[in-house]
Amino acid sequence: MICRMAVDFCLVTTPCCCTAWTWAKNLGDNNGPASTGWAGANGGGRVTNSLDRAADRGDFYATRRHRWTTTAFYDLPFGKGRRFGKNWGRAVDAVGGGWRLATIMLVQTGPYLTPTFSGGDPSGTNASARGSMRPDRIGAGSLENPTAAAYFDRSAFLCPGRVAGPDQFNCNIAPIGRFGNSGVGVLRGPGTVNLSMGMGKDFRIVERARLRLEGTFTNLPNHPNLADPGTNITAISFGQVTSVRGGDSGGNRVGQVSLRLEF
Repeated sequence: MICRMAVDFCLVTTPCCCTAWTWAKNLGDNNGPASTGWAGANGGGRVTNSLDRAADRGDFYATRRHRWTTTAFYDLPFGKGRRFGKNWGRAVDAVGGGWRLATIMLVQTGPYLTPTFSGGDPSGTNASARGSMRPDRIGAGSLENPTAAAYFDRSAFLCPGRVAGPDQFNCNIAPIGRFGNSGVGVLRGPGTVNLSMGMGKDFRIVERARLRLEGTFTNLPNHPNLADPGTNITAISFGQVTSVRGGDSGGNRVGQVSLRLEF
């Protein structure tokens, strides 16, 4: 079963600016025991427990609860025929006039992550051969002030059949005949703040030929957008962020400058 719901709000202003906010919720029980994307045609390929499909019901990884995007296109008011610089000479206007600006701003909450564990088979069903296994959850799992070194509360999880203590992350135990009680998508990863911007102008050479100068940058402020923390409770890296997101997902600043002849 899949349940999707979204509420969109868009405000359009001048000059050429549109801002939109989306509130979305995407629930399903067909993405396997640990959602890492969208459910495929095979419905996740497996279930944790075929007699309890509701145990795999949760938020899909890729649907962000809140997303705010703003796009703007603006002809800067400098140069001949514009508000400022109407009387500029040809040389000054060629350098400072006729510039246009374009921006895209993205602010969104993080993806929904699922805690897992490795080693052992507490359920006694050879669950590891079918995919990820989920632990028991005894706390919220989130932290009030998360950092890259500690984004989740590791003590909120333990291997099925264990109690809080020195061995709570040792899953090599005799089968106890049940699965972990932790749900799908119960943790939220880091959000994204990304401002991309471009500037450009045209230089007229003759009536049917012009040079177009453009410069574009993604993540112009070079804001560090953290990648997903580790989600395996039995690994030392659980809850730790070891990298930032890639350039196509709000990663480090990437820029290019181009000069093109059009005729």
